[in-house]
Amino acid sequence: MAKRKFATTISPEALKELKGYAYEAKRSISDIVDEALKAHLRTVRVRPIFRSVVEEVLSQHNEVLRRLAK
Repeated sequence: MAKRKFATTISPEALKELKGYAYEAKRSISDIVDEALKAHLRTVRVRPIFRSVVEEVLSQHNEVLRRLAK
């Protein structure tokens, strides 16, 4: 898939750290930001789904879990 330009702002400290990491890792800033953003979105989207499934299982099996806890 072709990459598209995207502009945003970050703190000077974060940019300095990002540039240093990109240099050390011999990677482009664009690739690092793209990878980090995808990882972050996967994480924040999974949590609510996981939480709702856990709550459903707990409510469906409340009695069995209560007995096991004894």
